[in-house]
Amino acid sequence: MTGACLEAWNIESSSLLDEVDCRFVYLKEHPKPGTDDQERRPSSGGFQAGEFSKLFEEVIDTVDLIFRNGIDSKAFVNALRDVEVKNENTPLTVQSIENKGDGVLILKVTVPPNKDKEKIHQEFIEFYEHQLLEQKQKYEA
Repeated sequence: MTGACLEAWNIESSSLLDEVDCRFVYLKEHPKPGTDDQERRPSSGGFQAGEFSKLFEEVIDTVDLIFRNGIDSKAFVNALRDVEVKNENTPLTVQSIENKGDGVLILKVTVPPNKDKEKIHQEFIEFYEHQLLEQKQKYEA
């Protein structure tokens, strides 16, 4: 896969990455405007044994939560706890937070491989919105 462009690449839990032979990849098909940057990974040099699979394994084992107007930390923590409990004490851990600008945040939450990520995502959104509504009602009271 050396030199491949992965911009429209879709991977899922059934994707096998363990034996991939790859020195480097590009994340963008076309360079950023005014540059020749196609977001090469690794940025220089090449992947060492097992590094390629580790880099993309993170994508497989996460749920991306997108917040368009910032995030309410109290509602987030409560919703995350509620989802963990509803899913038989499934451990959910914040892996990273990305600020995309204009109030957009992406939180990557690590989810065990044997869990239904779509269900966890949907439940989190429902619990988060419920928490926001409860806080608004308390404030108005």
